[in-house]
Amino acid sequence: MNSFVKLLLINVLLFLSLQTSAAQSALVQQENLNKIGENWYNGSVLTFDNRYKGVNGSPLLHNDWLPGSITLTSDTVITDVYLKYDVEEDRLYRRVNHNNANLVLNYKIKSFTVLGVGNEKTFIKMAVDKPDEETSVELLANGKLVLVSKHKCRIRKADSNSSYGTGQQYDEYIHYTELFLLDTKTNEIQPIKANKKFFLQHMEDKEEAMSNYLKTNKPFLKDEKEVKQLVNFYNAL
Repeated sequence: MNSFVKLLLINVLLFLSLQTSAAQSALVQQENLNKIGENWYNGSVLTFDNRYKGVNGSPLLHNDWLPGSITLTSDTVITDVYLKYDVEEDRLYRRVNHNNANLVLNYKIKSFTVLGVGNEKTFIKMAVDKPDEETSVELLANGKLVLVSKHKCRIRKADSNSSYGTGQQYDEYIHYTELFLLDTKTNEIQPIKANKKFFLQHMEDKEEAMSNYLKTNKPFLKDEKEVKQLVNFYNAL
């Protein structure tokens, strides 16, 4: 078999592989629609534009459409979808094509997962700020203690001194998080307090081990990563 025939054969096989992959993706999308006996998204099609007039940044957790999955309150799992999460409005969107999207109905969502580059984030519904109002929170640790992070954002106004060449020249979206702890022993949710006493109160059944951990590792309790490691260590005991 000469090199031209080999190259032609490789191209044909590559084309067939791509066609098969596209067909499989389309089938999954159709199955997502067929297996749902309920409306889980708003039928109106929205066009996304990440540019927010007069403001730097955006209220979106990620500006790019990222692959993910959605678990509905009926426990049906929607896969092979691309998602954007609006932190400011606590709204989840799924891509239809290009930058066109549907709003996923909040009351139909049990949880959703977004897959970033080397970074997977899972969000669950939990009432944290208001006892009777569930919102999407990122699940950081799960066990006897459940650690979650509420993503928030606000607009920082331009500094009035900017006309003199100093200060903040534009309004800008600032993203930040607040940590909450659910103690499954009491079913009580509290905002994290960055002190040892707070954590030891919730870890009293393993007080000696946790006191040693805090003494040895000296975690910075205002750092999300170190608080996550602390809670995971406790949950593993």
